[in-house]
Amino acid sequence: MQGRKIAKIILGIGALICVGLFVFFYIISNKVKKELQAQVNSTISAFNQDGIAQITFDPFVCKGFFSYECKSQRLELSTLWGQKITEVRDIRFGFKNITPKSIDETLHLSTPNFFGDIYEAEDLGGVEVNYEGSESIKDAKIGEILNDWKLSFDLLAASLKLQGKRRNQDPKWANQNIIQIEMASMRNLGAKLLNAGQDLAYQELELQIDSKGLENFAYTFLQKRGMEMSKQEYEEQVRMTAVQLKSTIQEDPQLSSWKDALTQAIDGAAELLLGEAKSLKLKLRSKDGGYVNLKNFTQQYSLDTLRSLSKVFNLSTEVKK
Repeated sequence: MQGRKIAKIILGIGALICVGLFVFFYIISNKVKKELQAQVNSTISAFNQDGIAQITFDPFVCKGFFSYECKSQRLELSTLWGQKITEVRDIRFGFKNITPKSIDETLHLSTPNFFGDIYEAEDLGGVEVNYEGSESIKDAKIGEILNDWKLSFDLLAASLKLQGKRRNQDPKWANQNIIQIEMASMRNLGAKLLNAGQDLAYQELELQIDSKGLENFAYTFLQKRGMEMSKQEYEEQVRMTAVQLKSTIQEDPQLSSWKDALTQAIDGAAELLLGEAKSLKLKLRSKDGGYVNLKNFTQQYSLDTLRSLSKVFNLSTEVKK
């Protein structure tokens, strides 16, 4: 009898502890969810203060319990004089598999009119974007995190896939958990998107373009934009442009290490536009794994950017017929 009483007491205490822990974690989770929702809406609204463009959007609503998903039905980006740049629908992003040191991220959005009114781009159709990534803390003392990610763009005549592996470092992230790092990054979302001012170490970066009738689309699109030419003239123009680009690359001594891969990439791009290839893949691999600041690349002309990148990365090209 005495043993049964003790067992009941232990079970009762265990149940109370479980209930208490559930309530505690619920309060913490609900707090994170509210902070996340407030931070997302505040961050997007803050873009309007930069004086570059105007954003109107349906406020994000976040739901979840230790895994969170935030949704907005519409976001529209316009110039300061009211001309639509792009309209985004069905925006969903979320965080799951959360631990103090790691997190998985997802993003989905669709754009029925990606290029808005500026380029008379109704013929370009919409774009569907999907992102999957994982971040984990590598060294908490110096604020270093690892990031593996995949990003895809599904367009009318082609699909683009980007993926990469990188390390980020910021002293402000030192001794922070992964949620604190995500919140801090979100407060400076513009810089995070452009990676401006952040030191990055890309192990590899890959771009793949798959054609879905890209050659016919490009030819038709140019005709509708007033560039009247026959299909033969279009093909000759593509080939001539490729020859000119390859000549520029081959004559540049600073691009000697990339010469073969860039030549193959230019030929591959031309073949996509001519319907002679199905896909083109470019892969960058770090030469030493060291940190670089992308400001060094984004603030240069295109040829200077290639020269700088060739010092840091090896380039390989793959074309599928």
